[in-house]
Amino acid sequence: MTELDMIRRARMYMEKLSHGINPLDGTPVADGDLIRNGRMSRCFAFVAEVLDKVVTNSAPHAEKPQPAAPKSAPAAPAQSGPRSLPPELAAMLRPASSIKPAPRTKAVPAGGSEAKHRLPPAVPYNRRADFAYSDRPLPVEEVVQRIHALEPENTEPLSVSPLLDWLTDAGLLAWMPDSRGGYAYLPTQSGGEVGILVEPGAGAVLYTLSAQHFIMDALDDILNEAARQLSLRHTPWTPEEDARLAQLRREGQHPEEIAETLARPASAVRQRLLERGVALRK
Repeated sequence: MTELDMIRRARMYMEKLSHGINPLDGTPVADGDLIRNGRMSRCFAFVAEVLDKVVTNSAPHAEKPQPAAPKSAPAAPAQSGPRSLPPELAAMLRPASSIKPAPRTKAVPAGGSEAKHRLPPAVPYNRRADFAYSDRPLPVEEVVQRIHALEPENTEPLSVSPLLDWLTDAGLLAWMPDSRGGYAYLPTQSGGEVGILVEPGAGAVLYTLSAQHFIMDALDDILNEAARQLSLRHTPWTPEEDARLAQLRREGQHPEEIAETLARPASAVRQRLLERGVALRK
């Protein structure tokens, strides 16, 4: 078996593991098994993708015959040390602390002023293990701040709104009356089970260590929600939407309820209400 064949087999193993299949006998893995863990599944899928790139890039070289060396050329000395890994595997295994960002090139348009273009929120996979988990329960703003510390400089920073909206859509938070007579995003029973709690007395919503892990496990979905909200932020409001916005507010709906009806981010609804001189609270 050649080295390329071994990599193909490893890729096949990783693909099956990512789908919860025992690669040795083809049977589904039990639900409680560690392999079924979401973080493990994503890791297996990532490794399978890297191995697939290794196979794709290596196959042409493996099949191309090498020219024979001239008879007068001395034989190459045998390598006694370990063979180097393919570049894709070496990059995957390199610790994040050793990776230096590439120099950033700034595009300058014809007018001479620097172009302003920021990508949607994103956190590279090789940085996610650097998230600063805390045994102390954290407020949502601090969780977002620690995620933002992992984002490249050319991306929009992740804000609190898409995280709260995603947790609400997942049934872990709900917009409900709080202990101070107002409204807030508070944990549901499911939210409490993943580690979102309300601080006794102060009423602040905090995220325990298990909740922090849950958020990082679901980070791809949260970033997708952030990208969606970013695109909607720059979508103009139509006269029909403005009329519906005013009607719903007159009926006493809160910005978060209006956001669900209009399929707009809650932050965009609040901003539009302020622009039109409508009170956020009654």
